[in-house]
Amino acid sequence: MDFFNHGVKQRQANNHKHAVNAFRKALATGNPDLSPKLIHCYFNLGSSLSDLKEYTESLSIFTQLLTKLNLSPNSSPSITTIQASTSILSIRIIHATFSALTAVFLKLSNVNLALLSIETVMKMNRELFSDQQMDRVDMYNYNIIMRMVSRQSEAIDKSFEVIYNRIKKKNESDVEKWKKLLLFQNEAIDVKMKMNTISLNNSYDKSVDVVCVKYGDKYGPEYVNRLLDGVRRHTNTNTNTNNYNYNYICYTDDDTGIDKSFIQIVPLKAKPFASSKSTKPAGWWHKACLFAPEHNKDNDGRRKIYVDLDTIVTGSISNFVDLNLGKLGFATLSTVGMENEQRTEGWNSSVMVWDAKPQLSIIYDFLNENFESVSDAIYKLDHWVEMVFYRANSQVVRIDREAVREYKSWKSEQSEQSEQSEQSEQSEQSEQQMQTEMIISNKIKLITFPLEPKPHMIVDEEAWTRKYWLNK
Repeated sequence: MDFFNHGVKQRQANNHKHAVNAFRKALATGNPDLSPKLIHCYFNLGSSLSDLKEYTESLSIFTQLLTKLNLSPNSSPSITTIQASTSILSIRIIHATFSALTAVFLKLSNVNLALLSIETVMKMNRELFSDQQMDRVDMYNYNIIMRMVSRQSEAIDKSFEVIYNRIKKKNESDVEKWKKLLLFQNEAIDVKMKMNTISLNNSYDKSVDVVCVKYGDKYGPEYVNRLLDGVRRHTNTNTNTNNYNYNYICYTDDDTGIDKSFIQIVPLKAKPFASSKSTKPAGWWHKACLFAPEHNKDNDGRRKIYVDLDTIVTGSISNFVDLNLGKLGFATLSTVGMENEQRTEGWNSSVMVWDAKPQLSIIYDFLNENFESVSDAIYKLDHWVEMVFYRANSQVVRIDREAVREYKSWKSEQSEQSEQSEQSEQSEQSEQQMQTEMIISNKIKLITFPLEPKPHMIVDEEAWTRKYWLNK
């Protein structure tokens, strides 16, 4: 039996466990001499192990492959060393291996080696493949890594380079048009204006839109109902001292099960961006539709508060209503201190606050006409928002970290505090009471749950979630 070809077929069918077994047998029974088939066998085995999330084993296989080619994953080889490989096939496999290693190192939280790997990929693109553009996976990883090592501006410059090159292939004049629009967007902001204080903003009417986005089936209607009802419950006469009129709005492609007694429905388009080839881009891109001109034309200046569905409301959001946003009129979360982000620079759009005004439509308009070019270069909306306003980065208001907490980082802080207390004298009930008291005493208003766990995964073990999320 030809185990190698059998493994290739299994891998193509996404049967990675069978593929791994086949490739291992091929290596055990095949000719140990270096050959194109052997090189491919190692590469496919490492890739299938990565697909199975067996990252340590995957790293071991890729290391064995590079060792056979007189290379190492722990350094970025020179082009001369790479060219010492005997065939163009080996060079292509080296390129693909360092690309795959980038993702593996990221999964293993080894940012330094991930950076070396992606730099090798870029170096090979530039010097061996006529400046071949990185594919979307490499660009995604590059953007993440550069932000994790505090080199966000380099990532933004590179991403714009890739995006403009792709737009240029379609219509060269469009490149200059969008460059001017983005430049105008950033230069139009008064960079001297101080916007780090919270004060009553009387520039908009007394209506406030609290909005969320539900697309696809990742979250059920209960997530919409519990989120917006949580905001409503905490927005009572005691906290709504300025008598704002709150509107609760869900943008969605399926309103089944959503409580329409107090939630307004705004249908999402089946194809959110005119230039998109796919009718189903990743769910987070639909948040850009909130900035589409048609959703802001009748309420210029109205305060908008967006919250991700996987968020538990623990207090009044009145401070977000009174937040002074200055001329830019936009605020979001900083990634500082977020365990899921693991980076010191950047923004997280789990919560956004803005005043509806024409200048913010650039977030949507650029995507509407160039979605494929943008989504080939960057992975998520957060990175795109960073890019749109990167020249005015200091003018984006950072929402108070004490008001909005990411669950994992908040939980870690709790654990550290619990270790310092007398654990033997604490019952499970008193620990839960401490959690609830922390929420109140720390003035936390929202707790976000990016990645995992999600709220429904922890309601059985954490009593405070039943109080605040299930309202029990």
